[in-house]
Amino acid sequence: ISEFGVSMFDVYPNPSLGSFTISLEETGEFAVSVINALGQTVYTDIIDSEFTKVNLSGISKGIYTVELSSGDVLYTEKLIIE
Repeated sequence: ISEFGVSMFDVYPNPSLGSFTISLEETGEFAVSVINALGQTVYTDIIDSEFTKVNLSGISKGIYTVELSSGDVLYTEKLIIE
């Protein structure tokens, strides 16, 4: 059970020009999805390192949701692409 306001990861820089880093607070295997404002998934991957660089410089400007999941636990962060 995760507590409200507690996150397993950080996304920086935020806002971003499309290239950003996901920093995990604990190691493990996590599924990552980036979802646009229309609910469409624009990126998916499996990560297992403390720092993962993602390059989405080809996508449109806007507000995206970065979802990190493992088993039945889901964490989210907002990402702004300028």
